[in-house]
Amino acid sequence: QAHLALCWLGNNAALSAVTNYDNLNGTQLTPVAEFQADFVEIAERLNAASTRVVFGNIPDVTDIAYLVDGADLVRFLGSDLGLAPGSYTTIVAMLLIRVGILDGSIVQDPAWVLDASETAAVQQRIATFNTIIQDTADGLGPPAADLNAAFKGLPTSPPTFYGIPATADLLGGLFSLDGVHPSNTGHALLANA
Repeated sequence: QAHLALCWLGNNAALSAVTNYDNLNGTQLTPVAEFQADFVEIAERLNAASTRVVFGNIPDVTDIAYLVDGADLVRFLGSDLGLAPGSYTTIVAMLLIRVGILDGSIVQDPAWVLDASETAAVQQRIATFNTIIQDTADGLGPPAADLNAAFKGLPTSPPTFYGIPATADLLGGLFSLDGVHPSNTGHALLANA
């Protein structure tokens, strides 16, 4: 029997809304009722089988390094290519532009851009999922680590390793090279939370 179970799941229920690089519209979110039924079932099984369970909520997937804004485009391509403020495209689009496979005008195509309203819809769904996680944890008794807040606090208080601040930006050290999965450093910060 396990003495401790760490349960951090649900990220993919929101993640596909930001990783579907050529169909960015925020609609690929798991329905709330489906998420709730699945999460409650898993939580109840883990709680019954483990001596101690700790749940983790879902970080804001619109903050992952996979999504790039105008400042990132300037940093990597030399121009924001007219990407609207508050909008994102992906590292896939950025790399395809960089190697010449796609033209920079792709960031004017809504299918390749997550705009501010789509970003807000994804963030609202994550907030709903996190309420389900917290309510389920409260009902069962185990704690729920606020990983969403831990990631949100990084820009104002970045951890420093060997004098270098780690960020959630592309190549910032907290995400792996795919821009989606946490790096070893990112996982260590999550584990500490």
